[in-house]
Amino acid sequence: MQNIPLTNQHELKEKQDVLLQYLKVRYEDMFRRIQPNPNQQNKVFSVEQIYVQGGIQRLEAYETEGGKEQWTNVDNYHEIITHTNSKLRIVEADPGYGKTMLALRLAYDWCTGGETSPSTDIDIFILLPLRLLVSGMTFGEAIEQFAFPKNAQISKDDIATILQRCNNAFILLDGYNEFACGMNSNAAVKILEYLNVKNVELLRLCLMEKGYNSEKLISLLKHLETEGSLSLSIRKSKLLQRTIVKVLKIASENKIPIKKLDVVDLVPTHDGEVLTLASGVCLPILQTLKCLDVQEVRRDVTAEILHGILRYVEQSSSIIELKFGGCLLPQAVEMDKHVPLQKNDVKVYWGRYHQLNLSTGRWKRHTIGDDHDQTDDEYEKRINYLREHLRFEPANPPEMTG
Repeated sequence: MQNIPLTNQHELKEKQDVLLQYLKVRYEDMFRRIQPNPNQQNKVFSVEQIYVQGGIQRLEAYETEGGKEQWTNVDNYHEIITHTNSKLRIVEADPGYGKTMLALRLAYDWCTGGETSPSTDIDIFILLPLRLLVSGMTFGEAIEQFAFPKNAQISKDDIATILQRCNNAFILLDGYNEFACGMNSNAAVKILEYLNVKNVELLRLCLMEKGYNSEKLISLLKHLETEGSLSLSIRKSKLLQRTIVKVLKIASENKIPIKKLDVVDLVPTHDGEVLTLASGVCLPILQTLKCLDVQEVRRDVTAEILHGILRYVEQSSSIIELKFGGCLLPQAVEMDKHVPLQKNDVKVYWGRYHQLNLSTGRWKRHTIGDDHDQTDDEYEKRINYLREHLRFEPANPPEMTG
């Protein structure tokens, strides 16, 4: 059949049927021929043989009364499609947890249909590896390369028209954590320049995938990291946390200043060389970091944990500010154990109004006209007020899964 522009509904329906046929053949072949171990090329399975359902949770709310995210268990993976009003879904997990297999499961359900399929209302289900878009391909070009046979009966222009006129299309991009933006050096620079403004997190993932020998990439990193803060949070996956740590190391190795690092709800502990976060991700000594901001919402930080964080700060000659927020801290610090802190005149803040007196080791007000050390009664009154009005958690780090 010759490729011609779509001019009427009948022709549109015919070409849409051809597109659906190509997609279903491709998905079914992928579903039946998966290699879970790339080192064993002769071991081929179907997703049906090795897929195990379970362990999926849905984020209901970022902020709750207790100050934590609210997650609920998902009874069936179908809920990824059916139980949300949002047009955007993000499936997040570390490598090897089965995200690609889940994507194939959803695509295959659409192919087979049936009453139990969550995709019965979806006209066109498009599953694409995200890496296909790195060279500036349109969706039509990516679909053509990914799913079409030789001498296909429709073109990429037909695909664009079909998608524009489709009532209900579902597009699933797989491989966010494997985004090989470095397949083409020109494409890498182009994409990173765009992401520098549009998507900071994906930029960091690209940097890890691409490497950082390119002067252009270093330039992009320098521009990005000196204009704001980086954040390590329990809300981010371990993959993203590790990626951000790699970015921090790249910046430090290349003498790029980092204005601020936020560590949120990860209860860091210090073992002499690194800060170990509750997720298990390790933060090395950074010699270009200016400010470390530890936010432990509604948590009681022990003297041992505080001492470890202070020791970490002392090992970095560049940190000039250490901030704590949302937590309870000990009344005093043994300053004879923290001489470098005094020598470097590091400013240590607790909340908006209190600063550590490096001479006495006690907290003092740092408001205008009132900078005296807190008395025992003032400290106890503040602590009791916070405990009464806020629900504080134990000082032990939370257990991390996945």
